[in-house]
Amino acid sequence: MFGISPIYIMLMAVAAGITGLASWRVRANMNKYHKVRNTQNMTGHQVVEVLKRRYNMPDLAFEITNSGDHYDPRSHTLRLSAANAQQPSVTAMAVAAHEFGHALQRETKYPMLGLRSAMVPAVNIGSQMGRYLIMGGLILMAFAGEFGFYVAVLGLLGFAATTLFAFVTLPVEFDASRRAMNVLKESNLLMAGEDAAGTRRVLWSAAMTYVAAAAVSLMQLLYFAIQIFGRRD
Repeated sequence: MFGISPIYIMLMAVAAGITGLASWRVRANMNKYHKVRNTQNMTGHQVVEVLKRRYNMPDLAFEITNSGDHYDPRSHTLRLSAANAQQPSVTAMAVAAHEFGHALQRETKYPMLGLRSAMVPAVNIGSQMGRYLIMGGLILMAFAGEFGFYVAVLGLLGFAATTLFAFVTLPVEFDASRRAMNVLKESNLLMAGEDAAGTRRVLWSAAMTYVAAAAVSLMQLLYFAIQIFGRRD
């Protein structure tokens, strides 16, 4: 059956290896530089406040959250975990600047951020229904032929939305990291040496998790497509 295909198991093993390596790398760098105090001795919250003044963004809201560091373009709110908001580490500075980079994308109407935000409703539906429709369609193909095929293709299109979203996310995240380095330098917050090197490593390793997620999603999409169209023949 579909769920126990040796090819699927092999691909998922490769996917698990890719995501595991990326996750390990980002955790290692973030943990390492959480222990290194930034030269400015500033918490993530303080970094955000300095950047808000420097780039004239008084309406940017700030919150401490338990749901992970992120920027919400809908409410124009930058949220940091307690560790990054309250500690003066290199990691805190890097993460705060990265999320501020997303806020700058909104201010400058960066098109890929707008595209990603517009895709969210379709992606939410596709991620929830895509797999079920694919699996149900593959089962139906054994009994209902063309009807099952079209059900599976509908699921494939839904899942494809999540893959496209993963790839649209890549330029958004890389651009936010590029902006992060620029704003820290322009604001004289990023000194040479440990600050610059650590910030660059934290940002780069975090970006690689998005690359891994996009690669895994593409692998799954291709596998599903092979299953659907292969069984039709």
